[in-house]
Amino acid sequence: MNLFWECHQQRRIDEANRQSNAAHFTAREARNEVRKLRNQCDTLLLACESLWTLLRDKLDISEEEFLQRINEVDQTDGQLDGCVRKPPAECPACHRNSPARLAQCMYCGAPLQRDPFAS
Repeated sequence: MNLFWECHQQRRIDEANRQSNAAHFTAREARNEVRKLRNQCDTLLLACESLWTLLRDKLDISEEEFLQRINEVDQTDGQLDGCVRKPPAECPACHRNSPARLAQCMYCGAPLQRDPFAS
């Protein structure tokens, strides 16, 4: 009887170790993804800051005009929330709605009209 119990316990320990290793791997992947996203955000922030200074210096655009335009673009989705959310895209073939970020209809596979700024 002890042999069966020890085998059962060892199997549970092995399973717990496998799950722990899988969780560590998933956490490592998530950390790497966050690191990549932070780098991308830093690059985008640098690009935006550079573009803003060019607009200000070369075209004499005021900060108030710039902020007003940011708010106008932000409100294109009907909300002043710091995000622009695109409405779903209607499939030309089956007329169902799919997320605007997809290249093809999630129902029938037909190509969707792509918005280059869809998130």
